[in-house]
Amino acid sequence: MSTPSGERDVSDKPISAGDTATRLLLVDDRTLVRVGVRILLEQVPGFEVIGEASDAREAIRKTSTLTPDVVIIDALAHRVDAAEVTQRLLSSPLRQPPRILILVNAEDEGRKALQAGAAGVLRKHATADEFVSAIRIIAAGYLVLAPQTRYPAHAATIVEHTVADPQMQGALTPREMDVLKLIARGATNAEISRELSLRESTVKSHVQHLLTKLNLRSRVHAVIYAFHTGLIQTRSIELERR
Repeated sequence: MSTPSGERDVSDKPISAGDTATRLLLVDDRTLVRVGVRILLEQVPGFEVIGEASDAREAIRKTSTLTPDVVIIDALAHRVDAAEVTQRLLSSPLRQPPRILILVNAEDEGRKALQAGAAGVLRKHATADEFVSAIRIIAAGYLVLAPQTRYPAHAATIVEHTVADPQMQGALTPREMDVLKLIARGATNAEISRELSLRESTVKSHVQHLLTKLNLRSRVHAVIYAFHTGLIQTRSIELERR
């Protein structure tokens, strides 16, 4: 496949029938930015970057042909109106419309993105951990709102809030907090086991205990809860060795 400039686009990958990874399409008119984001995301287990687009027309065409699960759009891209692309993608006759994550710098960009139907809005200064967590959350069917950003009142009605008991945060043990931090980063039980030098059965027990204490239904809810309540500050995740 060729780009508008005539260069062959080696970033597009065919989708195999048995592919279970979260398929991602990157939309940004700055090649170096796309390359950097691609390198980051391709190191994340469970993610596959299946394509890149440099403008709105290419984004719409590749979404139709590659059927990504999540489209990531940078609102700073000069040749891409993030809100307009979002509206066009969601109104196109796709069997399964993608979830759309938009990176923003200003509140008005976030409001426009939500009104257009974006599933996620994230500040450009977010850390890599926050970026990865946001993708996992919206891929699971939830909405991500950039923290410390004001949105119109109607936004609250489309957020699927996690019903948790904030008074129980203090009931978590230090080790359960460690496990929650790693869950928020998207780690599996096996990865948590290796990181904390625990048996996997012990990790499973910690996960179940913290979910019960916080009145959460699943690991996805734990990620959402940690991300939105600020219980986990992903900018400085540091695990104490005990």
